[in-house]
Amino acid sequence: MRIKLSLKPKDAFIPFNYSQYLHAAILDKLRFSDPEYAAEVHDSRSFKFFNFSEVFIPKGRADKEKGGFWVYSDSVRFFVSSPRERFVRALLSGILASPELRIGPSLFSLESAEVIPPPDFSSGRAVFKTISPIVASTLREKDGKTRTWDLTPHDTQFYSNINKNLARKYGEFHGKELPSWVEIKVLEPLRTRRIQVKNEFHVGNMMVFEARGSRELLDFAYECGFGERNSMGFGMVDVRRGA
Repeated sequence: MRIKLSLKPKDAFIPFNYSQYLHAAILDKLRFSDPEYAAEVHDSRSFKFFNFSEVFIPKGRADKEKGGFWVYSDSVRFFVSSPRERFVRALLSGILASPELRIGPSLFSLESAEVIPPPDFSSGRAVFKTISPIVASTLREKDGKTRTWDLTPHDTQFYSNINKNLARKYGEFHGKELPSWVEIKVLEPLRTRRIQVKNEFHVGNMMVFEARGSRELLDFAYECGFGERNSMGFGMVDVRRGA
């Protein structure tokens, strides 16, 4: 399930690297409505099975000196999704019962919450556009040290790593092996984004791509996210209309 949350700003500044704050705000709403489940999600050492997009600011200004965006629009929006219905319902209940949400120093009030109907993936093909960067990484040796290396679609390992990650998520969620892999083809030039999450930096990829696979797999990837760190706001996609 996927929901769109539209928020009205009470303050008007969001840090550039806000994903950890939005992650914390989502968990706070879960705790408000379903404390037991929120603890289960928070304490999980494996996949948390939820995903969220970037915050869309229709009108704003970047302030490099202060390290964030001044928000001038009357509202902002973002999307949250999960293959777990319990997660989405708990989030909705929490934010409706406590309709304020903090992102860093800024406080927002709920304007609307809308459940988004799922796309039809019965054709086995979809054209996706990223609404948060996709991260895929590997370990490589450099200067005699093994380091984590973020991949881009120019590296063939990017695609295999996305599928391996999807297979692990699918296997843990459904208790069975991934029936097949998803074929991915980049359609439009990509844009990389360097994002800080706590003390780590990640290079994510914004792009439009074609994905081919079973209806079940496309639906799962759409709800759960492509690539790594989904619960920190990476790998959310939307269907590009008219493709």
